[in-house]
Amino acid sequence: LRSACGVKTMSKGFDLKGAIRCLRDGEALGVLLDQDFGGNGMVVPFMGIPASTPFGPVKMADRIGSSVVPMFIVRRPDGIHHDLYIQPALGEAGGLPFGKDVEASLELCNDTMSEWITRYPGHWMWLYPRWASTTGDR
Repeated sequence: LRSACGVKTMSKGFDLKGAIRCLRDGEALGVLLDQDFGGNGMVVPFMGIPASTPFGPVKMADRIGSSVVPMFIVRRPDGIHHDLYIQPALGEAGGLPFGKDVEASLELCNDTMSEWITRYPGHWMWLYPRWASTTGDR
C-alpha cells in the first residue's frame, strides 16, 4: 500500500544507498521507529520503558539535511475511513538542532509516537515484543 502511493520504507535490512538516493531526490521515505533493534539500537524510553531504538534514520536525516516529519493515521469511528495527521517537522532536541544530539532526537521521536499511541491505543499495531532486548520480555 505504501509503495503504491509512492512512499518508500526502510526496514531492518534496508538499502542505505537507496534510502540516501531517495532523500536526495526529494522523495518521502517512511521509517518505522517502533521496532526492537536489539544490540544495534540506542536505548531510549518508549512509552516510558527503555527500548532499543534504531538511530540510523536520525543520523541519516542530520547528515543529508532532511526533515523528520511524524505522521499518524487514525481510524474514524465508522471503522472504514481514516485521517492522516502530518505533524510539523521535529525541531530542537536537547537544545540542539534535530539530529545533532542523537539520543535526545530519538527520545523526541519516541515521545511523539508515545503521545499518539496513548491517545489512540487501539490504533497501534503491535505484533512482536517491543521491549524484548531491554527487559527480557518475549
